[in-house]
Parts: sequence; C-alpha cells; structure tokens
Amino acid sequence: MGRNPNPKDRRLVDMSPTPDDTWWPDLPAEEEFEPWTQIDDDAGFVQRLAYDQYQRLCEWAVIQMARRDGDWVKIAVYDTCHGKGVHRHLYNGDEERCDENTLFAVHSYADLEAGVDHAIERVELHWQENEREARRVSKRGR
Repeated sequence: MGRNPNPKDRRLVDMSPTPDDTWWPDLPAEEEFEPWTQIDDDAGFVQRLAYDQYQRLCEWAVIQMARRDGDWVKIAVYDTCHGKGVHRHLYNGDEERCDENTLFAVHSYADLEAGVDHAIERVELHWQENEREARRVSKRGR
C-alpha cells in the first residue's frame, strides 16, 4: 500500500492512511461516564467518556442534541472513533448522517484531551452554528 502500481500514474499521491499514521491508547477502557449538559430548553449534549485503569481518557464522543417535536435528536457528533482523529459528523432531522469532516489528528493522550475540550467548546459556544450547518448540508444532499 502507498505505492501506485501503474507507472503512468506515479505523479498521483496515495493519501490513504497507513497503520503507522494511527495512534491508539495503550489500554482498553474500564470506566465509562455519560454526563448530560443542558445548553438551553431545546439544546444540550451528552459526553461519552471512557477511561483506562490509570484514569487516562482513551475514548470519547460529544453528542449535540436538539429537541424536535418533544423528542431529542442528534445534530452533531464529535469523536475519535474509527482511527480518523478528531472528527465531526452532522445529522439531518431524521438522524441520518449527512456530513463528516476531520478536525485534527490524534497522536497522544494529550491530543485526546485537547480534542474533547475542543468538542465541548464547539458545542457549548457554537451549538446554533452546528444546527444551521446541519440543516444546510442536509438540504444540499436532497
């Protein structure tokens, strides 16, 4: 992987990640927490935080929710799953994923901590922007 087998296409760069590009925590999660934070009457978020035996953050997700017709639905999910670094998924009104973008790479426990702090800040301070962008992207996909 990484080399293009067709000599005519050597100028093309293979941008696919290699196993060396992906950092994973040393130990699996042992404790999980899911605190809920209310932002306003119709907006809030849940954090899914998982820690190893040394209380190091090893997995996380921040899920922005909005109340629609009395039910809570996903608007945005920030996480570090799938070996993609810190990334954000946006959801339409039917909770179908309509967009994803990578925000930055994760190479250490410090990067995991910085990523969750960034995600919480984005959701707490810019939740309305996430909602507008999710609606815009959802309409574009129709």
